[in-house]
Amino acid sequence: MTAFLQKGQYSYQDGEQFYRSLQQLMEDSQFACRRREDELQYQEDLLNRDYRKKQDELEQTIGDLRRSYARAVK
Repeated sequence: MTAFLQKGQYSYQDGEQFYRSLQQLMEDSQFACRRREDELQYQEDLLNRDYRKKQDELEQTIGDLRRSYARAVK
């Protein structure tokens, strides 16, 4: 804040207001960042769940085809 006060003819109250606005901006940015991280984590979890579901379905289909082929070859 000293640097802010030295740059021009600002009062201590101006510096306090500037400092508070910077603090609020930082808090808002951190909140937005955490919210975005939470959204991304949720999306990643959904994608992982869908991927595992599709993988299980494919493995089931492969197993069914192998059994069907084994019966046909007998």
